[in-house]
Amino acid sequence: MTVMLEGGCRVSHMHDGAPLIEGTLRIWNQVGRKTGAQAISLRVMEFAPGLSPAIRNSDCDQILYVLERGHRARMSEPSERPAGAALAMIFLNGDRYDVSPDTGIYIRPNQTFAIDNPGRDSIAIISSQCPEPDRSPQFVSPPSSHPSANAPAPIVRLSDQRAQPT
Repeated sequence: MTVMLEGGCRVSHMHDGAPLIEGTLRIWNQVGRKTGAQAISLRVMEFAPGLSPAIRNSDCDQILYVLERGHRARMSEPSERPAGAALAMIFLNGDRYDVSPDTGIYIRPNQTFAIDNPGRDSIAIISSQCPEPDRSPQFVSPPSSHPSANAPAPIVRLSDQRAQPT
C-alpha cells in the first residue's frame, strides 16, 4: 500500500500497483510523472526464468540495478550461487554480459536489451530513466550484435569499487 507523507514523500512496496506483463517480464512503475516526478522515473522489473522480451530504450539514459532475487523467492533460502557468481545475462544490442547482484548497467538512448534468467527464481532489477519516456516500454525483436569499440563497458559492480567513507 502506497502512503504519502508530509512534504510529498511517497512510500510504497516494490510491487504496489498492477504490473505491466510481457512474456517473462513484469514491470511496476513506482515513480514518474504520474506520481509528481518531473524528469526521472523509477520502476521495478521482475524477470521470471527464461529469456525476456527485448526492450528498446527510449531517447533517454537508463540505469539498471540488479538485486539478489525477486519477491517470489523466499528470502530465507540460502543462495545456491557462490558469492560474485552471475545471476543472469543481459544482452545489450546483442552483446552478452554476465550480471550479478549489486551490479549497475548503463543503457544508452535507443539501445535494446533483454535479460536471460537461467535460475529457477525470478530476479528483480530496479530501473531509473532520465528523462522519463512519454510512452510505455517498446518491445522489439532482439538485435544482432553491433559492438562499439570506443564505447566504455556498460557494467559496474559494487564489489569492484573502492570504498568511499562518508
